[in-house]
Amino acid sequence: MSEDQFEAAKQVVVMEPGAYLTLELSKGEVLRVEDVQGRQCADLAFFGKSSYLENRERAGTGAQIAQSQIEHYSQAVTASRNRHVYLGRGHALYTNACNPVMTIVEDTVGHHDVISAFCNPETNLSRWGEQARGKRTCKENIQDALAPLGIRVDLPCTFNIFMDFGITPEGRIEWGETLSRSGDFVDLRAEMDVIAAISNCPMELNAANGFSTTQLRVAVFEEETYRRVAPDSLTEAIAVPSEH
Repeated sequence: MSEDQFEAAKQVVVMEPGAYLTLELSKGEVLRVEDVQGRQCADLAFFGKSSYLENRERAGTGAQIAQSQIEHYSQAVTASRNRHVYLGRGHALYTNACNPVMTIVEDTVGHHDVISAFCNPETNLSRWGEQARGKRTCKENIQDALAPLGIRVDLPCTFNIFMDFGITPEGRIEWGETLSRSGDFVDLRAEMDVIAAISNCPMELNAANGFSTTQLRVAVFEEETYRRVAPDSLTEAIAVPSEH
């Protein structure tokens, strides 16, 4: 990974293990998430900014807005619209209104999760019992990241990058250790003005992060700058056949 590329970014943030972050992207800007040390996954939530602002105006200052009222990234619609559950370079992410919200324009891993929910206290407690109690999760990170905007998150709404998951012929979902290694990254171009929330996954109870969480580096590139520093990145999403 060229450090010159990061130097050209309009914003760069190093996320400490378990941290969360909220940022805004204008249409055409590119979000890069890089695994600094390797084997670290992240959960990304995306909300349409114009939809949020419309609901904010109706709700009034200080009122909470349920995520269901705002156009937001949908795992189910994304899997259905792509007709694929292993997403990578060239795939678009879709909202609950079936509009493209982000497109993966560059990707060094090529295998990201659109099936499993973000890690959460309820599921963790059911899987691991008392040792899970009090452990931080991506659900809480995404909730806290969006709380200052008055967005109340109740349902899974994240794109889970770098996660190693697979579906067996029998239909069983299997997880493994996160696939990314030091310097691996994914670049996502905003297809609308977007509010993004990122959780540097704090999971330590399974192999997703190798039982030890590490840093992520996040960058935002303006559209023209990104085209200059990454000229070989994609300009269009994969066209998914729709005749069937």
